[in-house]
Amino acid sequence: MITMIPRTKLEPHPDNPRKNLGDLTELAASIKRSGILQNLTVVPAPGREGFYRVIIGHRRLAASEIAGLDELPCSIEDMDMPTQIATMLAENMQRNDLTISDQVGGVQTMLDLGESVKAIADKTGMSETSVRKRVSIAALPRKQMSIAADKGATLLDLLEVTKLEDPEAQAKVLESFGTNNFTYAVRNAKDDELRKKFRAEMMPQIHARFPKIIELSSESEKYSGRWDEIWRCGHRDEERKPLPEPEDDAKYRMSEWGFGIAIYKENKAWVRRKNQEKDYNAWMKDRKETAKALNLEAFDLRATFVRGFRVSTKAAFMDFYDQCMSAMLAWHAFAKGVGYYRSGWDSLTIRKMLAIPYEEDRDKEESMVHELERRGVHRASFLLAWALCGGITGNVRSDDGWCNDYNGTWKPCEDLDDQYRLLSTLGYEMSDFEKSLQDKSHEFFKERFEEGDGQ
Repeated sequence: MITMIPRTKLEPHPDNPRKNLGDLTELAASIKRSGILQNLTVVPAPGREGFYRVIIGHRRLAASEIAGLDELPCSIEDMDMPTQIATMLAENMQRNDLTISDQVGGVQTMLDLGESVKAIADKTGMSETSVRKRVSIAALPRKQMSIAADKGATLLDLLEVTKLEDPEAQAKVLESFGTNNFTYAVRNAKDDELRKKFRAEMMPQIHARFPKIIELSSESEKYSGRWDEIWRCGHRDEERKPLPEPEDDAKYRMSEWGFGIAIYKENKAWVRRKNQEKDYNAWMKDRKETAKALNLEAFDLRATFVRGFRVSTKAAFMDFYDQCMSAMLAWHAFAKGVGYYRSGWDSLTIRKMLAIPYEEDRDKEESMVHELERRGVHRASFLLAWALCGGITGNVRSDDGWCNDYNGTWKPCEDLDDQYRLLSTLGYEMSDFEKSLQDKSHEFFKERFEEGDGQ
């Protein structure tokens, strides 16, 4: 039976699935011209006698207010709440008036009222599969889902997002809808969840089988040669490789990469080689220090002679001077060319040879001649030291000599040979120790590194 009910006694249903009634201009014009051609379906409003809630006809109710219509034809029905929601949902879906968000909201309301999926399907005319799809979408973050649906997200788009388990990941992916990143975001989020799930499954197994395993300290350590990869598996692998059996005396490391986990075993050959290198470096360090010590010992022998060198008379001293200058300079000019001669000298080496300390502030003001007189250094000793430190022969530092302090081997030293030739003309006799350094017969040059077991 059709009953005319005042418009002021009619109210929209608060649980109407359709949230947006759309443009009412044309419908209001039609109602004003021809009246309402199809009655509204209403139910009594709970707790408000004489008032009714609209089940079917929400757009007509809103348009009649615009058109100025005071009474509307209505069919008053008796329905429980689930049936009311189902009726509104079915009516709007048949007209294709509901967005995905509205459909999901309607199904969720019926679920909240205690309806089963089958009951919802029976009351709305949807298939159970369609209802389940909307139930799964209802579990998505509502705000982000509604925004994505308003932007044009289809049912299939939203169903893809439901495959993600993490609500935060779902929300983040939904926020990317409408951009070129949506498909990538969905795929990447799925992959990330699979990776986390794989890690959660594998890490306890790895630590159970390799109790002492730890992460590689750095990415570069992976390629150092110390660690050999013995197992690798990822969440994208179709078949999961079984974990290897650990060896009692082996060390293991692990690392996580973009798609899985890798396990490494220490390369024992690499360890032996590194230990041997360590032993060799320690041996070579000691050998370099020994080379410097041997060169310094030979220098001290020469310096001792220089400090005690004397010429008995002034005439003899001048004769010594002339002989040194004429003989040695002529020999250098002949043997090495005039351009090789050095007119300067190394004052620090001269000081060391004569045991003269360097006093920075005083030595800036005092000449070398005055300092020699103050310290009582004989002019003959100074002249010989000067000759040995660049004045005539090539300069040789106190820690330089036939012992190579770079690699611990013998090396030729022509400047030192020149020094000894000059010293021999002045009565210096080389010790057996110095001769053994010069001719490579010293035990130092016979020593060789013996490799250990590298342990």
